Amino acid sequence: MPDHPGQPPYVPNDKDRAIVEAMGRVCTHDQIARVIGISDVTMRKYYRRELDIAKDKVDAAVGQTLIFQAVGGPEQNWEKAIPASTIFYAKTRMGWKEPPTELKHTGGGENGEIEYKDVSAREFIAGEIARIVARLRPPRDPEETDG
Repeated sequence: MPDHPGQPPYVPNDKDRAIVEAMGRVCTHDQIARVIGISDVTMRKYYRRELDIAKDKVDAAVGQTLIFQAVGGPEQNWEKAIPASTIFYAKTRMGWKEPPTELKHTGGGENGEIEYKDVSAREFIAGEIARIVARLRPPRDPEETDG
């Protein structure tokens, strides 16, 4: 069925297939259809495979680039590896998570230095709750015994 009345029916061709696949990597369907001179509906009807392949090829290229950055290129030269890429890959593809940590002041150290202890968020919150509970609890009678 023609896109416009009086226009001959659209016939897909190899040139338009190549355009759709190349533009499909970075352009919207409307943009691609405009360049070819057909409607978005007609383009999706005849070029669904090319549109899907374009996205898959871009995803693969970006993924390969990320992996090469994470491992230091195809030769796996760790001196060239980009730590942020390695961390991103581990978090998004391997499910790794950073443990939540907080620096906690633990008082003065030797020579009056300030000491910090790296604690997990769970430890930090549990400590804060224990301090609040201790403040809210009425003073204990020294005569009471546990039991």
